[in-house]
Amino acid sequence: TQSTWGNENIQNLNLAIAKALKDPLWQVRRAAIQGIVELKRAGMPFGDQDIINFIRAGITDDHNDVQQAAFIALGELRKYNFTFPAGEITTFVTKCISESESGVHHAAKWIITEAHKMSILLPSDEVKETIVKSLVDSYLDVQNVAKSAFERFAEVILELNPGKFITLVKKSLSSDDENERKAGLATILVMLQRNVYFEKNDVMEVIQKGLADSNSDVRESAVNAFGGASKLLAKTSSEEILPVLLKALSDNEAKVRKASLEVVLDFAKAKAPISAEQFTEIIVKILI
Repeated sequence: TQSTWGNENIQNLNLAIAKALKDPLWQVRRAAIQGIVELKRAGMPFGDQDIINFIRAGITDDHNDVQQAAFIALGELRKYNFTFPAGEITTFVTKCISESESGVHHAAKWIITEAHKMSILLPSDEVKETIVKSLVDSYLDVQNVAKSAFERFAEVILELNPGKFITLVKKSLSSDDENERKAGLATILVMLQRNVYFEKNDVMEVIQKGLADSNSDVRESAVNAFGGASKLLAKTSSEEILPVLLKALSDNEAKVRKASLEVVLDFAKAKAPISAEQFTEIIVKILI
């Protein structure tokens, strides 16, 4: 309680934390953020506005580790019945997203691990786009968090223009990081499964680029995306579909060829305009 800690002690601690958060050493700033949680755990009666100011300083810090500590602290403080204004959270997350790449990682993780526990929906376009960007992040743990976030907030995320998804995926396929290229194709598959409408030419361009990748995991992801697009491409001419199928079935990696067999079935179920003669050509390719 206030009386237990004493007004003077509380004031001195608040001043010490505020000073530490301006320290030139990021380690000191991070320790200050971590100290807030420890003090709260020990019963320190912080004022809500004081905590908001401290967390704001941490989340908008220019150092990755301080930002991360602030997001973790925000989650921990929830356990002590601290109510953080939704408007403040949206502002913080948006700022973090815009200022650093590491901020995107921490924001995406926090959105799904903490925001939904606090029954807060973050509807800003910046936050929606962060989740989508994180689907193609080079870090697998961020991808996984983003997938969970996507499932949680799918309805509002899918309000975004599909062109933004395609632009993002095309960009990811130009990355030097194979994980990012693979994640881009996986994102297309997720969107197709959600019946997001894409232009056929865009989808074909993405799939063909994926199939030409030097990494077999990326090519396998491209094949899976091709199968996911079977309904969208079902009315596309066989002259466009067949060369892509044959290319995939001729891949030098068994897992890519195996995935391609599933795609043949996907297109058959979607009643793609592939003639009996063309299917014979596919079967011959499979047998040899």
